Amino acid sequence: KYACICAPTSLGLYIDLAYGSYGVEVDMILPEDLTQQRCEENDLNFFIIYDLLEAYHTDKTEGRQTYHEMRKLLENCNNVYPSYDYQKFINSKITYYDYLKERDINIAPTLTMAPTRYATEFESNPEKAADHFMAEMKKDNWMKFIVKPVYGQESLALHEGFVGWPEANGWIPAPELKKERKKLVAYLAKTLDKFPGVVFQKFIEGFGDERVSPELRLYYVGQEYEYTMCTCDGSYLRPKEEGGRSNFKWGDKSALQMLKDHTKSLMPQLPPIVIQGKEMPRLLTRFDMGYLDASKPVPPFVNEIEFVPSLYIEETDRLSDKLLGDQMVKITCHLMETSLDVLAANNP
Repeated sequence: KYACICAPTSLGLYIDLAYGSYGVEVDMILPEDLTQQRCEENDLNFFIIYDLLEAYHTDKTEGRQTYHEMRKLLENCNNVYPSYDYQKFINSKITYYDYLKERDINIAPTLTMAPTRYATEFESNPEKAADHFMAEMKKDNWMKFIVKPVYGQESLALHEGFVGWPEANGWIPAPELKKERKKLVAYLAKTLDKFPGVVFQKFIEGFGDERVSPELRLYYVGQEYEYTMCTCDGSYLRPKEEGGRSNFKWGDKSALQMLKDHTKSLMPQLPPIVIQGKEMPRLLTRFDMGYLDASKPVPPFVNEIEFVPSLYIEETDRLSDKLLGDQMVKITCHLMETSLDVLAANNP
């Protein structure tokens, strides 16, 4: 009934419409057309929605040709936004969870295992790794836990297990614990053969459930907060403060305002995005935040950080294509040390 285009295309068309008269040109590159030569012909190349992580999971070419071409491009091109260093930081849950912990930024209870640790400390033996982490989780009174791989997406390759039964205050029969160990060993053997590391996290009952422990996703363009979305059982929820129907509370306070204040304080603590030796303005940052555990308020914690997230462009009244398009032009002008006034003067 209605003609639709995807968000990245809408972005490009907006920039062409709004800034074409300034001499700004847009080159929309499909993944299969991505080459180093093509990128080097542009002043700056932005990754929107599709990135190295997306390529890793969606590339159906033989030997993941598109993924490897993109990785090679990121390693060799100095005009890609965000920079390869920043993309590696965000794409590795181990890297940014450890980074956040070092700065006393609250995250869900987390243990990590990078490939180097698996090889050296556990001699690439999934049984040794499973025994170590099950003992650690038991000591920390986790009971139920999840494991997710680095480079994982959504619930892909997710494992759930127990080191104790919550309904029995942590007790679990020895035969059941043995079964849990066996499943974890099999999972680690399979997963670490495909992914560069895993993350263990304490299972938060009802996490993602609007009534029990919602996850709010806060979007920033540049340094400015723009909007929040929450997904729950296939539904998209918006806060009442932004025209939605959901009243997210943190005790007797607004959860949204609390999380806006909190995430704004986190923005300056993220690593800089540096291209050609210049610190660049930010384009898009999404903080996925938790703040309740079994309906009870807890200190807000970071669950994920994204730089090319889904925009939920159909679910919000914010004009994401305009917001991002304007910021992309601003970032490119910053890199090229020019301004719209200079561009206008050169394109009468």
